[in-house]
Amino acid sequence: MDHSNQRCIFFGVCSIVLILCAPLFCVLSLHSANGSQVKVFVEQLFVPAILNNSVSDYSLINSPAVFFILSLHDDTYDYMGVVYDNITIRFYYVAPIATTPIANYTWPGFYQKGDQHGSTIECSDYVYTRGISFAEVSTNVSEIVLRVDLATAFRFKYWWQWESSTHELSRQGDVKVSTVTGKKTAPTGIELSQHDSRNYYKPFMAFSIFFFPLLTLIWAGSLLYACSDD
Repeated sequence: MDHSNQRCIFFGVCSIVLILCAPLFCVLSLHSANGSQVKVFVEQLFVPAILNNSVSDYSLINSPAVFFILSLHDDTYDYMGVVYDNITIRFYYVAPIATTPIANYTWPGFYQKGDQHGSTIECSDYVYTRGISFAEVSTNVSEIVLRVDLATAFRFKYWWQWESSTHELSRQGDVKVSTVTGKKTAPTGIELSQHDSRNYYKPFMAFSIFFFPLLTLIWAGSLLYACSDD
């Protein structure tokens, strides 16, 4: 066997190995996904007890409840979904000198199917508060501030039923509530921010998309050169 044939066989075997490694490389790319694709919004927040005597329904004035609508937006792809564990939502009253926990809520876990344009699911409910008097803290002020803290664990699920490792999801944000309307002052949904804003998912996917085809083309050219007649 001459040197040219040995070189051709060598490059041929390496090409087969490269092709076999492609699925593993794709899996590693998908496995690098993290919680940065999941966005959490406070769509609505209503605290009737801070309205004092400006509402006709006095049962609402005496109610310690906070009514809320939260939405989860999954900004992944249509071949991916998100499997959530139970979601813990905590509410705090933010005062100038202290932050007081006032309520906890558990959103049961669920599966959110992905979509090429993103998918959104909402939780609309209410929770009873404790530890403060809304009538007192809303006196002589135009607004109060409530903090919403959301925490859960989740896994990405792909169309071939493979699931990623478990990721932690933690979001937090302050919501200003008007003492005139009892509702949040922002006209649109308030996005809760993540504690760790780093996103390794998109850079790694971009690297995968451009590097692997380029490597394949270079190797194919080398294979053709090696197997060509001298």
